[in-house]
Amino acid sequence: MRDASGGSTTGQTEQTLAVNPVDPNDILIGFINGLSISHDGGLSWTVSQQVGCSGDGNPAFDQSGVAYFECGGNGVQIQVYRSGDGGDTWTGPITAADDTSNQGDFIDRPWLVRGRGGHDLVVGWESFFTNPAGWVFMRTSADGGTTWGPVRRVDDPIAADAEWDPRQLPVVGADGTIYDVYASGHAPWIFPQTLPLALVVAATSDGGATFRRAVAAANVTRSSSPTEETETISSLAADPNSTRAGHLALSWADEGSGYSRIQVVTSVDGGAHWSAPAQVEPQPAGSADEQDHPQVQFAPDGRLVLVWRDRSCCGNTWQSPYVLVGRMLAISPTGPAHPTRIVSITDAPQDPNSSSMYDEYLGLVVGPEGVSVAWNQPRAGAASTTFRRIPLSQFR
Repeated sequence: MRDASGGSTTGQTEQTLAVNPVDPNDILIGFINGLSISHDGGLSWTVSQQVGCSGDGNPAFDQSGVAYFECGGNGVQIQVYRSGDGGDTWTGPITAADDTSNQGDFIDRPWLVRGRGGHDLVVGWESFFTNPAGWVFMRTSADGGTTWGPVRRVDDPIAADAEWDPRQLPVVGADGTIYDVYASGHAPWIFPQTLPLALVVAATSDGGATFRRAVAAANVTRSSSPTEETETISSLAADPNSTRAGHLALSWADEGSGYSRIQVVTSVDGGAHWSAPAQVEPQPAGSADEQDHPQVQFAPDGRLVLVWRDRSCCGNTWQSPYVLVGRMLAISPTGPAHPTRIVSITDAPQDPNSSSMYDEYLGLVVGPEGVSVAWNQPRAGAASTTFRRIPLSQFR
């Protein structure tokens, strides 16, 4: 494991991760209010002094290796910085969206991801806790964020509307299809949330002019994870290999068994049909353990890599220390298959409350170079950005 905090003593949470597809030694980790940079595969890190966010932010590399950093901008705009040297120097920002792009409401949880063309980008965002229903928008750029296409509504306000905090996440498939997952189901703004929801995946092959929507998971029981508050934060992945275009995986934490368990569903036809939910780590019904923060990505051979937080080591409750673990699974038309052994990501359990700031995300990128993970870990009382890269061979 490597300390990627750059020596900062300020709390760093909600890590997001990008690896350069042209040179995997170039790595960017975004976190609340900042960005860490490595050019040696994660051995050493510096914190950028040129970019910073007042809210949600995440890095990305396009297919040509140009780096980007998206900043939430206090909820009133999405700003995008651009770097041609792996993150050392930045230009911008360019405004990708503002409150006029979001029906006059604050913008929440924007995500910037690369498309299939050399400088293609996709940005998605959602409404800020509108009650009882929300909305999800996206737009695309073909020139590295210099100009942006029309704002497109992702959710269907009639048949498949977004809930008040939908936690959308866009990804791009091997054939250029854009997929966006969001939570659907009216839920008034109360704490804690108890109403079930559905996870809907919207797909578009024309830049958002039209969408095909399908329920990937129905009757989802929200996890009571303290750092996920009352939301269900899911993770969506698309296989980047053109021979497996349309292979998708979706994971989330579900408390339907009485304890929070990581579930996964898969599709091999671009999200038109989905497998039944399967537990990533099958356990007897009613057995104690609390799991949360799943992230899923495809490995180069088409299998899935799942990473999540697990407390079976240390007391099984939300107040217990946790470890990060991962495992690899194959997918088939009927769902996940042939799980491999569970691999420890952290080298020891860590305290459940590493900061007073919420921590809702882990960063995960999988490629030929290995499984790269970013998260926060307490150091000297502060939540600090941490990185580890594990060879794929360790998951087999």
